[in-house]
Amino acid sequence: MATSCLGAPAPRWVTWTVLESTAPKGLCPWTPSGAAWWTSGHSSPGTPQAPVDEGRWWSVLAGWHDLHHAQASPPSAAGVTSWHVLLQPMSVHGDVRLGGRGRLLVGPDPDVAPPGAVAAITVAGASRDESRQREFVRRFMHASRDVREATGHVMSMVQAPAVDPDAGPVLTFSVWQDLNALRDWAYVRSRPHSSAVTRQREHQLVEYSRSLRCVVLASNGTLAGRANPLAALTLAGQLPG
Repeated sequence: MATSCLGAPAPRWVTWTVLESTAPKGLCPWTPSGAAWWTSGHSSPGTPQAPVDEGRWWSVLAGWHDLHHAQASPPSAAGVTSWHVLLQPMSVHGDVRLGGRGRLLVGPDPDVAPPGAVAAITVAGASRDESRQREFVRRFMHASRDVREATGHVMSMVQAPAVDPDAGPVLTFSVWQDLNALRDWAYVRSRPHSSAVTRQREHQLVEYSRSLRCVVLASNGTLAGRANPLAALTLAGQLPG
């Protein structure tokens, strides 16, 4: 499911939120009130692997016009823990749309890489061709295994659409110590990733595949029962107004 305000200015802030429920739930246990747009789905448990549709792990990507609302974590709920990351869009490769509605328009990568951690969010639509879809999934899994050992890689996870008539794209979320580490893996060191990008560009395995890069500003909460994995990397206390 995704909502959007078409015609409105592009959101200045983006959040990635993970929710873990002790009991399976048929719907995502949190709706980001006040968001310009959002999309939710089943999440992998803090690892770069395909999510399991069991209703216990969920993630939410949202865009915001208001910083105060973007900073707010999901309210406490019995049996649900959350991890909330605040991001500032930096560059986009392609026109990122979510469910055909939510949209982000920002420029190319800056000439000078920003200091500190960055996040990459990829958005991939499905394919009407079953064989191309299978090839994309296979290449995606190879890249996911490769990223675990990448220099400068902090963590990654995957969001898959919940099974409903409005199912959206598959999303990946990864955090890197800096922009140079992300670029180095994506375009130099990772053959599975670079070959998948080339294959998609030349043969369009899926309807679209785009990426958004963001500066990691702040984070809080726990993930998979562990302390915040980004606590030492984010710019808490240095948020722009």
